[in-house]
Amino acid sequence: MSVLAACVPAGRQSLPPSAVPITVQTTAPAPRLPTRAPVRPAGRPQPSADLLNAVQALGAGFKGQVGISVRDIDEGWVVAWDGDRPRPQQSVSKLWVAITVMDAVDRGRLSLTDPVTVTRADLTLFHQPIRALVGKDGYKATIGELLRGAMTRSDNTCNDVLLWRVGGPVAVNRMLADKGVSGVKFGPGERQLQARTAGLEWRPEWAGAGAS
Repeated sequence: MSVLAACVPAGRQSLPPSAVPITVQTTAPAPRLPTRAPVRPAGRPQPSADLLNAVQALGAGFKGQVGISVRDIDEGWVVAWDGDRPRPQQSVSKLWVAITVMDAVDRGRLSLTDPVTVTRADLTLFHQPIRALVGKDGYKATIGELLRGAMTRSDNTCNDVLLWRVGGPVAVNRMLADKGVSGVKFGPGERQLQARTAGLEWRPEWAGAGAS
């Protein structure tokens, strides 16, 4: 089973439960090789009443805007609360950058051992552990090291440096289209994204502010 939830903090008027109905979608389970799986009852599988009640209670009780989606990848059903409304992806978007980087590596356009110097001008906002390593002369790393920082430490600066090294939001959106990933829009990068999350507009002088 996989679970995905996205929310916007309180401050905006949440929709009444009647305007945001809980939805249930059932599809045939993905085909599998023959195994000694337990026998299931005839007909398409359905989520439990307890799960439906739990998702509805979470959605209706959240003081703000929230989208909840629960999918059972074995059974094929999806339970959602306001699940069709697009939401900011936040750090989930780092996955799309990582796939674009690895696609460029597969095509020979980049190598994980390519050297990169991260400077204070590359610094972004909020969570960026690499900031402590960036001195006056910058910090020397590789594409692979930045990718590891972005994916295992959710480092905003590592992700942003990779994003622009691989071609920016245009390249990521092109990758999504080439791979047939629909319903996802990417952009505009960590600086603008994180600043807007805080209700601000990015200013270049914020990069490296306070760094010693």
